[in-house]
Amino acid sequence: MAKNSVGKQELVDKIKERVGGYITKKEVEEVLEAFEKVVTELLKEGKKIRLRNFLKMETKEKRIRGYDFKRKKVVEKGKKRVIKIKPGKKLKKEVEEG
Repeated sequence: MAKNSVGKQELVDKIKERVGGYITKKEVEEVLEAFEKVVTELLKEGKKIRLRNFLKMETKEKRIRGYDFKRKKVVEKGKKRVIKIKPGKKLKKEVEEG
């Protein structure tokens, strides 16, 4: 993993460190896994997820296009759903300030 990225285990450790003695490392892992599953299910259903001042997640339909070299034009190849993630104001501000 790259030096500037954080994996799941490091994230669990950071959360455990922040919360302190109120929750075990195993419980943090379970909460994180439950969060992942719930977010995945909601996005699959087409729901928007808003964590005020932190981030917004939603899915959008995106056209798939290709290029037909014989006819020399762009052709439609259907649609797919993509995930769009937008940072909230507070998160954006804090990251910008460093």
